[in-house]
Amino acid sequence: MGMAGQYLPKFLGGSKALKKLNDVWGVTDSSVLRANMKNAGRTVPKFPNAAHHIVPGAANDRNAMIARTHLAKLGFNANDEINGVFLEFRKKGVEQLGKGAIHNDIHTATYYNEVRKRVTKATSKKAAEKVLRKIAKELENNTFPY
Repeated sequence: MGMAGQYLPKFLGGSKALKKLNDVWGVTDSSVLRANMKNAGRTVPKFPNAAHHIVPGAANDRNAMIARTHLAKLGFNANDEINGVFLEFRKKGVEQLGKGAIHNDIHTATYYNEVRKRVTKATSKKAAEKVLRKIAKELENNTFPY
């Protein structure tokens, strides 16, 4: 079993989740992340929004895989509230209501590369939490590259 195979089951919530990798980030997991964020006291914006996983669990992008393996090694689960941020979700042609990044537009190679660069510099869980909080703030302010 390779490094990713060793750590991903924990990050994805258990070995059963690894078998269902294609379903892992469906509505159910976003709902789990949303609930965890709300339980941690995070304020849900008034505009239509998505609970966005900063480090995705199922993106096939190489940089995303590296970032999630690194977080798993540090003891994170994909649905930990620290790995989430509320981003505006909007339909095409609808005017943006918030000031942050738009969830529909963010899943790009540039985004995954920047997440990987920052997350893999963290050498402890506490350091990774700081990195994730900074990324979340930048996404909320639409200053994170994507």
